[in-house]
Amino acid sequence: MMTTLVDLLEDAAGRYGERPALSAHRGLRDRTWSYQRLWRSAAGIARHLRRGLGLDPGTTVVVWAPNSPELVATYFGVMMARLILVPIDATATPDFVVRVAETTHAGLVVSAFPISADVSARHVSVWDLPFETGGAPPDDRPSAEDVVEVVFTSGTTGTPKGVILTHGNIVANVRSALQLVPNRSLRLVSLLPLSHMLEQTVGLFGPLVLGSTIAYPTSRRAPVLLKTMRRHAVTSMVLVPQVLELMAHEMERELFRRGKTSQWNRAHRLAAHLPMWLRRMLFGRIHRGLGGHLDYVMCGGAHLSAELAEMWERMGVRVVEGYGATECAPIVAANTYQDRRPGTVGRPVPDVAVRLSDDDEVMVKGPNVSPGYWENAAATARGFDTDGWYHTGDLGEWDGEGRLRLTGRLADRIVLASGLNVYPDDVERALCDEPEIDGCVVVSLPNRAGNASVHAVIIPGAEAAAGGDAGIAEAVRRAGARLAAHQRVTGITIWPDDDFPRTNLLKVKRHEVVAALRAD
Repeated sequence: MMTTLVDLLEDAAGRYGERPALSAHRGLRDRTWSYQRLWRSAAGIARHLRRGLGLDPGTTVVVWAPNSPELVATYFGVMMARLILVPIDATATPDFVVRVAETTHAGLVVSAFPISADVSARHVSVWDLPFETGGAPPDDRPSAEDVVEVVFTSGTTGTPKGVILTHGNIVANVRSALQLVPNRSLRLVSLLPLSHMLEQTVGLFGPLVLGSTIAYPTSRRAPVLLKTMRRHAVTSMVLVPQVLELMAHEMERELFRRGKTSQWNRAHRLAAHLPMWLRRMLFGRIHRGLGGHLDYVMCGGAHLSAELAEMWERMGVRVVEGYGATECAPIVAANTYQDRRPGTVGRPVPDVAVRLSDDDEVMVKGPNVSPGYWENAAATARGFDTDGWYHTGDLGEWDGEGRLRLTGRLADRIVLASGLNVYPDDVERALCDEPEIDGCVVVSLPNRAGNASVHAVIIPGAEAAAGGDAGIAEAVRRAGARLAAHQRVTGITIWPDDDFPRTNLLKVKRHEVVAALRAD
């Protein structure tokens, strides 16, 4: 029975043997790792960590490297050795790595990058690990109750915390995830960092159970990504909403350049009345550019507009949107391959209970829920109640068919002097519907009386150039006409850059936006 992630890999290696599991392009060719090779490499690394380096079970190991077959083998090697993995995103700063290593009392730092002299832990290069030695893993296998990872949250609030996850937490969520999509092997391109649970659970562990092949591109640039998709005949991808948006914008710009905008718009009007297979034929040129086999994308990590999801659906690509949190390993609710409702994040996944508090906060309970935060009893007490419910900080509502719709963040809620509440997501959606506005963040700023006010930080779109500030003001007025009176924007700041600061899952770092406003 599969109770740990080591069981998961062992079972996959036994069932799929020499079938390709992982692929990465190096030089002029692809390097492919089979399921058996991944198992052997992980086992060799586990023995090296325990016997060669003398690390005791329960020791924390910080791993800082880009996505690759070697990184996957390292993750599994740490798990097999009954050590605690602390994954760090490849784009993290050296200072952050030092801070995490000290916070978790790391016994080892494995890195693909130069390590700061301030790191007191022993450190080795990921490329020096014994990937080719093979052999049997250590005899003492992990149990479902063992801590497998401490994952640091993305930091949109400026205070990242180390989330403790057990083997049992993650395996339970993998089982739930596998019930959302067809039970068949996939061909994926891995885009999101493996340091994040969305990519681990949905982009690695689940696909390995299905016997899939996962490709790691050398770059996330569009030409490299599209070439990789075509070379591997990719059938599915795990994405955050902004990637879907950027890909759509790139298509529209190319069609505008070629004078095909009117044909594009006609095709979308027609597609709404066609079955999926005919939509794919109608947008055949688009599908050929995406490799010709893309069937569905799994999307999460941030708000996905219903309009964007419907656009991809009209092109014949199913959009399976879900919602989760690192503390839930990560999936809480999701649409499914067969049952998709744009504008919602679907129903609670199997074995996960979801309820709304009196304040409409989303609360989660189940075998996937973390036991708490690393050496942070105060944060654990705030986030997890004594009945086992995790308080997400997200606000939601149910539709008439048991699907969850997210309405904002509890911490972002703006409480006006009148006592009325404003949820930034509602205002941001209205603003971003205006062609003059490319992006926006709505925050609370004190007015002259010292009370909270609704303030919009705006990135102008191309159509705003002619109208200038007056054009932006008119766009804000039009958006306000579709909102309740208390939701209307009372102040505007034009953001000086092309984009807002973002996490590695492309969520806006709202705290940095607010800090910049206060600094002015």
